[in-house]
Amino acid sequence: MKNKPLAKPTVRPGKSKATTAAQTLRPKARVRTVDAEVKKVAKVARSAISENIHKTAMGLLAAGVIDKQTMRKFDETCIVELPVVSPDQVRRIREKWHVSQPVLAKQMGTSASTVKKWENGANPVKGPAAIVLRLIEKNGFESLSHMLA
Repeated sequence: MKNKPLAKPTVRPGKSKATTAAQTLRPKARVRTVDAEVKKVAKVARSAISENIHKTAMGLLAAGVIDKQTMRKFDETCIVELPVVSPDQVRRIREKWHVSQPVLAKQMGTSASTVKKWENGANPVKGPAAIVLRLIEKNGFESLSHMLA
């Protein structure tokens, strides 16, 4: 008994190269876009399970089973909240590593007055600055030098 091919090659109008039905249904450009989106969200996904669920949802979006609005709602549930750093934590992190406000500011790429305002509670520590402070807290300034090297 001979094995039959799963999909017969077809020629799309205007194309001279034969393609299978599966290739016609799933263009390569869209697959690359989905893979890029999965990698982007995987960096901030809460867990491996969440990452796998998100990858499945991206596949459903690519197949047209779910729409972009549904995917946006799903994305919102997968993203990890940024860490909150209190004024006391900023001071403790700085003192833990025995650096002054100007030195911490230089290492973080900000001004000494910004660090002073963080420690006084005048300005909240937001976004990337909060993440960098958490990295410094756990790994010291070496974690920054490895990223910038």
